[in-house]
Order: sequence, then C-alpha cells, then structure tokens
Amino acid sequence: MNRPSTLAILFDHHRWAMEQVCNAAEPLKDALLDRPVEMGLGSLRKTIQHLAQAEKAWMERIAAPSPAPIQFAEVPKAPGELLKVLEALHAERNGWLAKQCDESLQTQHAYLNTRGEQFSDRLCDILLHVYNHGVHHRAQIVNMLRHCGVQPLKIDYIFYRIPRNHEPPHERSRDLIADYSACGDWAMARLFKAIEPLDDAALDRAFEMGLGSLRRTMIHIADAEFWWWENWRGSPPDAFPTLQEGQTRADIRRRFEQLSRQRNDLLAGLSDRDLERKVTARAAPGREFTFTLGDSMLQLGCHGTLHRAQMLNMLRRIGAATPGLDLVLRTRPGA
Repeated sequence: MNRPSTLAILFDHHRWAMEQVCNAAEPLKDALLDRPVEMGLGSLRKTIQHLAQAEKAWMERIAAPSPAPIQFAEVPKAPGELLKVLEALHAERNGWLAKQCDESLQTQHAYLNTRGEQFSDRLCDILLHVYNHGVHHRAQIVNMLRHCGVQPLKIDYIFYRIPRNHEPPHERSRDLIADYSACGDWAMARLFKAIEPLDDAALDRAFEMGLGSLRRTMIHIADAEFWWWENWRGSPPDAFPTLQEGQTRADIRRRFEQLSRQRNDLLAGLSDRDLERKVTARAAPGREFTFTLGDSMLQLGCHGTLHRAQMLNMLRRIGAATPGLDLVLRTRPGA
C-alpha cells in the first residue's frame, strides 16, 4: 500500500517548507522574531522552535521500544541553527522510515505524553499527525512573517510538487490518503460544532488572515473541495470559484459534507495505481497545471489544515471555545 513511501514524500515537503520558513526568518532582527503575537506559540521564534521540539519528541517516542517520559528538549534560538536541527531530524526519520513496511506502520505504538499519560496509536497515524502539525503551524508562521514584511511564502504541498512534475509518477497509498481525508472531515465537523453558538457578527468579523472572516474561510474550504472534484471528474472549471457571499453556516456545512462524501466514495473505489492518473486543473485563465490524482488529493488535505489553523486563531480572538484538532486526538474518548 506504499504508506512508507507516501509518508516519505510528505516529509520531503515538510523539510522543503521548513527550509523556506527558516531562510525567511533568519535575516529578521530579534525584536521581530520575539514580538508577541496572538497566534501559534506567541511569537515567530517560539512557533518555529515548537515545531523542532515536537518533531524531536515524536521521533524519540516512535523509536523507543516501550513508553518512557519525554519532555520538550532545548533547541537553538536562531532560525538557521533550528534548520540544522530539523535537517538532522529529517535524516533520522527517513532512515527509520526506510526500514518500515505497510504492515509495521499499522501496528499500535504506546507512548507517554508530557504529562505522563499513556496513549496508543498506529505508527502511521502518529507520523501523519507530525506532518499535519507542521502544516498547521506553518500557516501561522507565514502570517507572522507577512507582518514582519516578508513576501507571503507559497509553501503548500502543491507548490513543492509543481517543479517536480517532470519526475516519473510515484505510487501513492490510497489508504493513507483516505486516512488523511477522514482526519480532515473529523476536524471540520469539530469546527462546524464550534461555530454553532456564534452570531453573524462573529462569523463575519474581519481578520487579516485566511479569507478575511470565519464565514468566508469556510466557504473557501468548500470551494476547494468543489474545484478539485470537478477537476477529478474531467470537467476542469476555467478558474477557481469566485467566493459567493451570504451563505449560511448550515448551507456551507451541507455543501462541504456532500462534497466530502463524493470525495470519499471516489477514494473507496480507487487503487494505489489509479492515483497515478493525471489531472488537469486551471487556477485561472491561462494558468493550467497537471498533477497526479494522488498529489492533488494530498494537496486538498493540506489546504484544509492550513485554513483550519486560521479559523482556530479567529475563534480565539473572539473569545470562542476552540476544539483540539491534532490528529492524534481523533481516536481519544469523546472525540
């Protein structure tokens, strides 16, 4: 089922994206790196450090033969030095992944969190969480960098793949993509529930992130599902949908859930080899790209994570309850 190779591709994207982030942050003065912000870990530096600390902790957990208490380790403060830590972790993880097979990644692995509580998850779910955790926090980091005067970084999975489209297609794991899609649907359900108590003023409050408001960002997530669905079925629109204002939260939820069912039904009937099929997509007139079906499905998963990270920050800013969206929480009681 090629879970190891698919995860290796995702972590290659993660390494590339972190390189862009650290290189963009390296020239910034300490005052900007440490400036308090209402997102992430509270500052640009702390958020980048958190990603390195979390990766190190998870690598130690999956490499340990039995549960052991692990705390976040000290990591360098300079973005350039942090990148060296991340590069070393990437090499260590790749070496570990190269020894795995599809069956070994589906085994349960017990570990302790930083509070000493014991949990158990499949190894592939832990790794997917680590990757997705990076996507989530990079959405915040890109926004912080923008406020430091850095040109917005294009570090989505699809931007990693575009210059590599000439490479022979690599077989992707249908099952792992289905897992990632299911995690995204679970996270969206939690966000839809979180916005239920909000009034229209809160839904439409203006923010300098995402699509500008909670409502508009939710509409955009559903629009992306629709756009990719049309591309997958061989009817590529001439451009990405123009955002239609005024949709109710109930309408947005119904549309998203219908599209996610279509996506999941499509996935259920595919084989790993089917994911190599080429898909043409037009972002705008004259901007046409071709991707494999598997890569476009991975991009859709990453895209949802990025915008859900923005929605969580919007919810925090208005004082609303924020659901946990870490993928390892999905199997917890009550999730």
